[in-house]
Amino acid sequence: MDVQTQQDLQQRFSQLAQRSFRLKISILLLILVSLFAVWSTLTNGSAKAEQVDIAFCNEIIKDPYYGPVEIRGDYSCDPATMLAYTIHDARHHHDDDAPYPSTLSPQDLTERIRNWLGHVKQFRDYDWNRRQAYRIELSLPYTKSADSLNGSLISYGWPFCALLALSVAITLGFKQTCYEMNLSALITRVESKADSGREFALTEFMATDISEVRSDGRLIFLYKRPIALYPEIIVSGVLFGAVSLLSLNLLTDYTPQFSERGYELFGDYYYIALYLFFVVLFLLLLRTRRLWRSSVHNVVGGEVKSARLFFLYKFQRFLHDKSVAGVRLETALVSLCAGLGLVSLFLSWGDSYRGFVLLCCPMRFFDDEPITGRLLQLQMLIAVVFLIAELVSRLPTVSRRRQFHVALTKVRVVVTWPVILFSGFILFYAFIGIYGFVKDLYLWPVLDAYNPKAVENLQYLPTLGDADFSLGFTTFVATCGILALHEVCPRSCPE
Repeated sequence: MDVQTQQDLQQRFSQLAQRSFRLKISILLLILVSLFAVWSTLTNGSAKAEQVDIAFCNEIIKDPYYGPVEIRGDYSCDPATMLAYTIHDARHHHDDDAPYPSTLSPQDLTERIRNWLGHVKQFRDYDWNRRQAYRIELSLPYTKSADSLNGSLISYGWPFCALLALSVAITLGFKQTCYEMNLSALITRVESKADSGREFALTEFMATDISEVRSDGRLIFLYKRPIALYPEIIVSGVLFGAVSLLSLNLLTDYTPQFSERGYELFGDYYYIALYLFFVVLFLLLLRTRRLWRSSVHNVVGGEVKSARLFFLYKFQRFLHDKSVAGVRLETALVSLCAGLGLVSLFLSWGDSYRGFVLLCCPMRFFDDEPITGRLLQLQMLIAVVFLIAELVSRLPTVSRRRQFHVALTKVRVVVTWPVILFSGFILFYAFIGIYGFVKDLYLWPVLDAYNPKAVENLQYLPTLGDADFSLGFTTFVATCGILALHEVCPRSCPE
C-alpha cells in the first residue's frame, strides 16, 4: 500500500468515525427531547387523574360493601397520605372471601352476584375515567378537527421505544469503534515516529493503541484506548446515562399506574413482553458486533480483544488448563456450582415449603392458578435437568463413555438457553422493583426531592415475595445463571 492510499484511507476512516459519533449524539439528543415531552404529558395527566382519584375515593368510603374505613378517618382520601391505599384496599377487599354458602336461596345468590358485578363495573368505570385524564389532543396539518390520543399508551410504549433507540445508539458506537480500530491499524504501520505522530494528529486523535500478544499459539491484537479526558466519550456517556435513567424512572413512576402488575411472576405479561424485547435486541446487538468485528479481524490479521478485559480471557484459560490432583479447576468449579444448585432444592424457599416441592407438586400453592403452577413446574424441571447434566457430564466415568457423554452434552446445549431466559427474567423483574423502591423511599428523600406521586406507585411495582429472597431460591437462581452463562460464553460471546 503506497503512502497516498494509506493517507486517503486514514482520512476516510476518520470521517466515518466522526459521522457515526455525530449520528449517535443526534439520536441520544432526540430521545432526550422526546422524553421530556412524554414526561410533561404524563405529569399533566397525573394532575387530572388525581381529581378522579379523590372523587372516586369519596364515593367508595361511603359504601359499606368495602368495609369500615374509620381507622383512617379524615385522611382516607388525602392525596399525600392514604388516597392510593384506600382505593387499593377497596379494590382487593373481597379477594379472599369464602365461597357463597350453599344454603343461600336463589334470590339471595342472584342479588349478591348482581351486587358484586355492580362494584366490578364501578372499578372499571374508575379505571376508564383515570385513563381519560391522560388523553391529549393532537392538531395535525390539513385536518379540520384535533385527534385524540390516549396518553397512557405513551407510558406503555415508551420503554420499548427507548430500548430500540438506545440499541441503535449502541450499534453506532460499535461502528465507530470498528472504524477507529481500522484507523489504529493503519497508524501502527507507519514506521517513522514523526510521520506517525503527524498522522495521529490528523485523525483528530481517534486512533488508539493496538499491541500484539500470543496466547495458545494464536496471534491476538489487544485494543486499548489510553486513559484520558475524551470529549466524545464524556458527551455520549452523559447522554446515554441520562436517557437510560430517565426512561427507567418513567417506567417505575408512571407505567404501573394504568394497570396493576407485580403480583404474579409469570402472569405479568407486560414485563415479560418488555424482557423478551430486550433479549431480542441484545442478541441482535451481539450478532451485529460479531459481524463487524470479524471484518476488523480480517484486516488486522488476527483476533482483536479489549486489552482491559483480556485478564478475563487469561483467567478462563487458567481455569481450563490448571489441574489439581488430576482434576481441572474448571471441572471442579462447575461440579461444585451444580451441586450447590441441587442442594438448594432441599433448603427452605419459604415459611412452609422447600424448593423440590415446586418440582413435584406445585399445585399445593397454585391450586387456584393451575396454568401458572404447571409453567413453574416445567421451568423447574428444565433447570434441574440442566444442573444434573452439568454435574454428571463432568464425572470421570461418564467422560470415558463417549456416547453417553455426547448425549449429555446435547441435553446441556438444548436446555441452556431456557435456563438463561428464566434466570434473566427473575433478575430483570427484581431489578425494576428494587430500583423503584430504593429511588422513591431512600434516594429522593436524601436529595430532598421527595415525590409522593411516585411513592403511591410502589404498590404497583413488580415485587418478589419473601421466598424469592431466601437462601435456597437465591442459590438456585444464581447457580443456574452462572452455569448457563459459562455454557454459552465460549461459543456466543463476541471476541
